[in-house]
Amino acid sequence: MAEGGEPERCGFYETATDAYYKYCPNSAQVRIKVHVGENEYEKCVGPGVTWLGSEYEIRGAWEVKGPCYGIAGVAIPEKLGVLPE
Repeated sequence: MAEGGEPERCGFYETATDAYYKYCPNSAQVRIKVHVGENEYEKCVGPGVTWLGSEYEIRGAWEVKGPCYGIAGVAIPEKLGVLPE
């Protein structure tokens, strides 16, 4: 691991207590699928490290194709009355 406890590589990683996803590009967002117990959900994360939950609960996470609009709290511009330029 690099200084500060972050891994040198990108993607899913765990510490002794928590699970994280590190997205390396400095712009935009990526859609990921998170495996929790017997279930999965999709979420969008931005650059840097995102906490996913307890390492006991989270089984893995990986990048999937697809837009981030409307996923896990990402606002859909047309529903806000604002269209992207």
